[in-house]
Amino acid sequence: MRSAMRDAAGAGCCVGRQRQPVYWSTAQNAMSVKKLGDAFASDLHAQFLKALGFRKSARYFSRQCDGYVEAYQLEGSEWNAGEEPWLFHLTVRVRFDDVPPFDAAHPLAYHAAGRIERLIPSAPRTFELRSENRAALLSTVRDIIVMASDALPPHLPAARARARLRQFSPLPIPESWS
Repeated sequence: MRSAMRDAAGAGCCVGRQRQPVYWSTAQNAMSVKKLGDAFASDLHAQFLKALGFRKSARYFSRQCDGYVEAYQLEGSEWNAGEEPWLFHLTVRVRFDDVPPFDAAHPLAYHAAGRIERLIPSAPRTFELRSENRAALLSTVRDIIVMASDALPPHLPAARARARLRQFSPLPIPESWS
């Protein structure tokens, strides 16, 4: 009886529709595009950023500077579907050595952050990584990180002053806030 009810219930939910088969290749493609992003991050670090003093954790790169830590994160887009391209954003973050964290539970939290295109207007808002553009994009992202690193110092005094007041800051800080 139960199996007859289950069969009837199963048939009723699909009347007029055919069931679509599940393709495991979709999951494999999702893994492959994720792996493409992971490999890109590893190559970016190994080929360029390590020599500049950056440490790597997943898709996150940080280095100690004079009085602050600068960090860059490759953030995968929420719209990534499992097939190329792998879309990502580049975020810059700053934590000051002489300012306590806002939350003791998160001692490595940052005092200021922003998307790279706000700091470097020529940078794209979203990067599109494909197997065929990987080498060129490595150089592009490296160049943008170097430009951002050079552009950070003028923004740091205002961000540090706000951090001392326990205020998080966007990067760059709007001139009207200074």
